[in-house]
Amino acid sequence: MNYDKHIQGKGGVNILVIGCIHGDELIGRSVINELRRLVVSCGTLVTVIANMRAIKAGKRFIDKDLNRSFPGNQKGKNEERLAYVLLPLIKRADIVLDIHSTTTDTTSAVILTKVNKSIKQLLSIFNPKRVVVMENKVGKTALIGHCKAGISFEYGKDKSEKVYKEILKDIRSIISKYGMIEGKKMVSKITHKTEYFQVVGALVRPKGLKLEQAIKNFSLVQRGEIIAQNGEAIQMATRNFYPFLFGEKTYKEIWGFMLKKVETI
Repeated sequence: MNYDKHIQGKGGVNILVIGCIHGDELIGRSVINELRRLVVSCGTLVTVIANMRAIKAGKRFIDKDLNRSFPGNQKGKNEERLAYVLLPLIKRADIVLDIHSTTTDTTSAVILTKVNKSIKQLLSIFNPKRVVVMENKVGKTALIGHCKAGISFEYGKDKSEKVYKEILKDIRSIISKYGMIEGKKMVSKITHKTEYFQVVGALVRPKGLKLEQAIKNFSLVQRGEIIAQNGEAIQMATRNFYPFLFGEKTYKEIWGFMLKKVETI
């Protein structure tokens, strides 16, 4: 099988935690291995380590990005077939928690593809530092675009112990809040005010240009500011925006996504 599924508990609220949608993002496997040590006394905890073929190959994906392959195709390529098989698990779950890592300087952010009452309740449990709403065509092909209430964790580098502990802490807070594990309910200590952003577009990556070191994720880029250059060739910002998932190694055709800051969602 191209994924590793484990079920703890039975009945009640159904929470799906999924990691390694990308085979080179192994932090999800580490978090899930720890979650599988828990004793679930109420509800159902389903954990999935996805895209095992890509993990074994040491690649992000085999044929195409799994997180751009939903709802999937039974007769399609590797990731399309995998998306098709995973879709029933995703639709069955009351809550989906999708674990990622990044090669950029992006830290402490969660991604939503839609906003509803269930998602707002979910966010109130652990109050993430940043919330990014991606309500566009990308969201329709992403895993969390096909669930009742889902969030993707983008907390930082894959091999960071701090990032691993933060993701594990916040997921355990959610599981605890729903009474799935015995003992005193965990409460994340709130030391910040959540910032909210919406995706307004993606920025094309011209061939041959190099991203300016001054461009930092979640730091405001102002209209007219240089984004990338190579000799006399220059790419300048045509509007004010906040960069998200910007980096030299993130995407081939875009630098990343452009955000606007909003008061709430």
